[in-house]
Amino acid sequence: MKTIKNYFLVLVIFLIWDGSAQNLSTNSSIDLKRKQNLPKERIYVHSHSQNVFVGESFYYKVYVTAPKDKQLSNFSKIAYVRLIGQENSVVFNQKIKLKGGEGYGNYLIPSETPTGNYKLVAFTKMGLHQPKNNVFVTDISIINPYTPIDPKFVTVKEETSNHLNSELNVTNDSDIQILLTDSIFGKRKKVELKLKTESSDEFGMYSISITKQNHFSSTQKTDISNFDNYQKTVQIDDLINHFPELRGELISGIIKTSNKNASIKQQHISLSIPEENYVFKIGITDDEGRFFINIDEPYLSNNGFLQVLNEFADDYEFKINDEPIINASALTFQNLNLSKDLEDYIIERSVKNQIQNNYSSAKQNLPKPIDKSYFYGDNATEYNLDDFTRFPTLDETFTEIIKNVWFKRRDNGYEIRVRAVDDFLRSPFESLVLIDGIYVSDHTKLYEYSAYNIQNISVIRDKYYYGGKIFQGVISIETIEKDYINNNQPDHLQPIQLFTPEQEKSYYKVDYGQKDELDNIPDFRTTLLWEPMFRIEKLKTSIEFYTSDESGTYEIIIEGINKNGEPINAKQYFNVR
Repeated sequence: MKTIKNYFLVLVIFLIWDGSAQNLSTNSSIDLKRKQNLPKERIYVHSHSQNVFVGESFYYKVYVTAPKDKQLSNFSKIAYVRLIGQENSVVFNQKIKLKGGEGYGNYLIPSETPTGNYKLVAFTKMGLHQPKNNVFVTDISIINPYTPIDPKFVTVKEETSNHLNSELNVTNDSDIQILLTDSIFGKRKKVELKLKTESSDEFGMYSISITKQNHFSSTQKTDISNFDNYQKTVQIDDLINHFPELRGELISGIIKTSNKNASIKQQHISLSIPEENYVFKIGITDDEGRFFINIDEPYLSNNGFLQVLNEFADDYEFKINDEPIINASALTFQNLNLSKDLEDYIIERSVKNQIQNNYSSAKQNLPKPIDKSYFYGDNATEYNLDDFTRFPTLDETFTEIIKNVWFKRRDNGYEIRVRAVDDFLRSPFESLVLIDGIYVSDHTKLYEYSAYNIQNISVIRDKYYYGGKIFQGVISIETIEKDYINNNQPDHLQPIQLFTPEQEKSYYKVDYGQKDELDNIPDFRTTLLWEPMFRIEKLKTSIEFYTSDESGTYEIIIEGINKNGEPINAKQYFNVR
């Protein structure tokens, strides 16, 4: 019943937007009444630390909830996370895929980033259409000992800093109890972190950070229990071009042409992302030439190609919509306060970071593999040409190896045809021909194309309905090097730079019990564990980690949303000596 309800709400959102988009100019936003009909979303970011040095990775987890029922949101599929400095400088800008209202990422802070206070800003395009409280904002401090301090943004004080107290008195009134076997552990020792809940109400997916406390505290730490404190209102221009991303990532824009015979209305647009697991999508323009193409598959490339699928393809121009702009002038920045007596600590930590980074190849975060799947599913007949005697040209390969596919002679060249399953019926529709995911309109160019460059050919003989267009079958050709476009790019194919979502990763965990080769590698980790997707599904559960060579006080933070929609924040401390 809940799934049916969610689908119904998604349909309502599309209808609300569609009516707005067709009646407003491209410089307008949805009127207030229609905005109020959209579901609301709130966003929160749990970061592993709010004080980071250049050369260190910044880790974070995004939570998106629906305030109406307090549960994690199933609406938005993409979140945007930015670290913004004063004077509109941007340290990083990342796009995060959301699954059931959760997503995560990380970023290595560049060495050229100036010392100062920054704003971590996060939002969904659905949330941007809320009249207020449409973005998440909190403070992040960055320390850079390699560049001069700008007194406009940093205040250096003479007085002694408030160093950390090693006393570990903590009152944890959370519904999740954090249990340790001791309060003090040695260096490079295994620690078992036990979690205990009183009921199944606390079951859910949580993020866990275990990070050494800094010798300074320039920003107040976020707490998911105070979710509403971080919701701010920021004005965004040109909202009509930023459709809520309900099924995946949206690529949007507009087509224009000076050819009076070439229409911009109801035209099919294809987007291709050529790579090992290529992406191919088709969208349709509205009466003003605007288009939205949805991408729900994972991909890695930053390069895409657009084209109009008609006989006047050479006569069109594309304009892609920019991503939403957050103006830093709407944010209030405080100067970063540093004490002079922290100089030795900052230098020591920076040196250790350099040593740590020199051994980064042995401590890598591993991207999660992408499953190979294509838009046409598993119904294709596949031909790996390595399994056959190869022929010089694609024409000969079709004749000798590929069944039910052939080049048909036309007055001005050749056309590739796929024989229908019902052979006695002659289909009036063209066949969909792709090479490395690129739509090919001029089949003559493939007639004598070298088959020695081709790895696989996949064929579907059924009529195929895709993106509002009907094709008589599909022929998908993959080259060995995935490089067809490098030497065969037609003029009507417009390249675009994609803002690619971050790839999911498995974060590195030290295991001194299994790898003797780590014994001689320095270990100056100040983040002992970052686990953004830890599932609690039992009343008692545990996770293990190893301490490093860094002595000091460490803070354990567990945050998440339980199954009743309640925000959970649990903390505990321990020492390493």
